Amino acid sequence: MIISHKYKFIFIKTRKTAGSSIETDLNKILGPNDIATPVWPRPKVHTPKNFKRGFFQKNFREHMPASEIKEYIGGKIFDEYFKFCIEREPVDKCLSFYNMKKSRSEKFGYLFKRSNNGFRRNMSFEDCMYKKIIPNDVEKYTSSEGELLVDEILKYEELPYNIIDISQRLGFNFSLKSKEKVGNYEKDFVSESLREKIYGYFEDSLRFTNYSKYKN
Repeated sequence: MIISHKYKFIFIKTRKTAGSSIETDLNKILGPNDIATPVWPRPKVHTPKNFKRGFFQKNFREHMPASEIKEYIGGKIFDEYFKFCIEREPVDKCLSFYNMKKSRSEKFGYLFKRSNNGFRRNMSFEDCMYKKIIPNDVEKYTSSEGELLVDEILKYEELPYNIIDISQRLGFNFSLKSKEKVGNYEKDFVSESLREKIYGYFEDSLRFTNYSKYKN
């Protein structure tokens, strides 16, 4: 998550949408008073800035929802700044999330002997989906009443072009160097019934992103 007072924007980080790459590159244009939260796993070139608050206050966090950011910085600044996040086609996003979970469970198996937020080692993609272990991030960019709190939702499939467009509008030069290629996972093995179920899980976010199971 990034708050730039210099360029008056807020970047809300969602899962499996190249968020760490965006943060790493945005980090280079930030002013001395701007806020950049730590990223895990930490990239070598990323430097967290000003994310710690008072002793009795919670710090700014990597995947912090927009509603909480608004509470921390106040409605006046929040409403004034340009707020954006990134979303991804639901099946592709779930496949990426599943592969990340699987990789971490294999790599850090000693930490995940029983469960990793419901995910078990050797769990299939189908089992993961039927147990609804999914990266639905709609609550990160909407209010508790379902109101959209960001000004723009970029599509992962259209990076890096739309992030360059936003940077030009905000007044700085930006190129997505940390992730040169953005691609999709092979989805042919995902059955129509499973695709239907996944899109059902993401129904609350689809009204903002306009993804369709018939077009992707």
